[in-house]
Amino acid sequence: MRKGLLILLFSVGLSNAFGQKILKVEKATDYSTHVIGDTFEGVVFSNKYTPFPSIYDADGQVITKTRLISLSLEEVCLAENLVIVNLNNILKAQPNFSHDIMYIKHNLKKYVRQYFGYSNKKNQRIVIISYLWRDKDLTDGLTVGNKLLIAPTWRKERVLVNDGGNHYWEMHINVDTKKHVMFGVNGVG
Repeated sequence: MRKGLLILLFSVGLSNAFGQKILKVEKATDYSTHVIGDTFEGVVFSNKYTPFPSIYDADGQVITKTRLISLSLEEVCLAENLVIVNLNNILKAQPNFSHDIMYIKHNLKKYVRQYFGYSNKKNQRIVIISYLWRDKDLTDGLTVGNKLLIAPTWRKERVLVNDGGNHYWEMHINVDTKKHVMFGVNGVG
């Protein structure tokens, strides 16, 4: 009873503080947590995860194991809120992204997310959000190119997609400055 009340109060607190509401949290592996919010679904990888393939920071450097950080649910919610603000800022600054950004904003709920955290040279906390397209219930799996992944696979390992256009994209958000440090949309090959 107490545990249920604490989870409810925690979820309400997240909703009020960040505008996102966490509906469900479950452990997927020893290094990942599956999270469902009112407007998003994703998996948060901890600093125990050994990334393969490598994850790169906004400067193009491989993120070493020592730079990986575990993210809090508050940071995930904050990053989710900052995505729209930062997409709007990118749209103003770089109108050549307008088609992709408008498509992404219109279909944001159709992506599942993979969250990774790292610290930059200034020791600021960066959230990497990798967006993976889904247009159906993931119980059947997640289609990446012409490969069907078993549904839980994306909760256990990093999914890397070459090409795919605006169905696969990534944003790095500095939760300390509340600004994006990298935005990339896959190419079409």
